[in-house]
Amino acid sequence: MQSFKALFIHEWRLLIREPRFMVLLCLPSFLLLVVRFINADTFSVLPLEFAKFLLLLLGAMNSTMTLPFSADAFAGERERNTLELLQLSPVSPRKIYFVKLLTILPFSILGAVFSQIILFLICSNIPLDVFAKAILGATSFALLFNGLTLLLSLRSKTVRAATQTAAIISFPFYFLIQAWYPEFFSISIFPFAFFLISVASLLLCVHFSLKKFLLL
Repeated sequence: MQSFKALFIHEWRLLIREPRFMVLLCLPSFLLLVVRFINADTFSVLPLEFAKFLLLLLGAMNSTMTLPFSADAFAGERERNTLELLQLSPVSPRKIYFVKLLTILPFSILGAVFSQIILFLICSNIPLDVFAKAILGATSFALLFNGLTLLLSLRSKTVRAATQTAAIISFPFYFLIQAWYPEFFSISIFPFAFFLISVASLLLCVHFSLKKFLLL
């Protein structure tokens, strides 16, 4: 238990101390505030349809801000020749995987949700139910993208390959958002169905990731 806790704290410290991580996490929200300051009158009230699209787009884009670190989780260990040492540690492979996942996932959700909170606060005409659905969408994107990226990290030889593949997979979702965002907010069951699909996808990724990790 102590080894698991020590590894968990070690991973969190490495992530928080990474300057690029803090920039990626804070940049979207900072840009929103800058735009609000420059265009205070225009940006305080947005057309509702555009606000819906922007909320969902922010959720998807900002949930991917941690993908480079998800891609580095195992592929980076392989590149640094430390993956074998990690497997020889007293912590079981299953626990090592969940340490990696639980280190990155909260920050992915936080980054996506925080930018949506900023937009909700600076734009006065966004209804609360629309905001709540957008939050659920952002959480769903974070679960989906990070589960997939950790699986790719285990199956890739380099961090670059894992990151590029994850980016290619996430890119079509932006077109789907543009096509389906009206239905996402107008059909009550849509956000919950997407959340359940994301949870199911994450569980599948966990299953195949653990299977791959145990065979390394």
